[in-house]
Amino acid sequence: KKQQKTQVSGTKYVSAQELLMLMQPESGLLWSPWFRIIAMRFLIPSWWTDLPRALEGGFFDPEEIHRFDCTLEHMGGAGNAFKWLDEKGSEFGDLWLGQVAANKGVPPHAPPMKPLLANDGKGVWRLEAQE
Repeated sequence: KKQQKTQVSGTKYVSAQELLMLMQPESGLLWSPWFRIIAMRFLIPSWWTDLPRALEGGFFDPEEIHRFDCTLEHMGGAGNAFKWLDEKGSEFGDLWLGQVAANKGVPPHAPPMKPLLANDGKGVWRLEAQE
């Protein structure tokens, strides 16, 4: 099977300081935008500094929804995916997640969206509204 350029091509054990250096743009390495955010927000400042607690699940918080946008090179949400989305009564709040929480984790029924997907033949997908 041919390896894809976006797949993991190698592994290496590193220290937290080495990881920070390897994640700098000048390293030339490509990192998943989600890994970069998780590493900078949680792994390095918390989990890595208290590994015993992390391994025992001490940082696990099923109540908190962490919203984040990817780094600038992968930007899509304009950097605005923050807690304002959770504000009660906000027209921008995530009503769907609120319904899931109110229904004890069961999502509300929603019509399938797959029929709305359209491909332009060049690898670009989009949702097309139906009349």
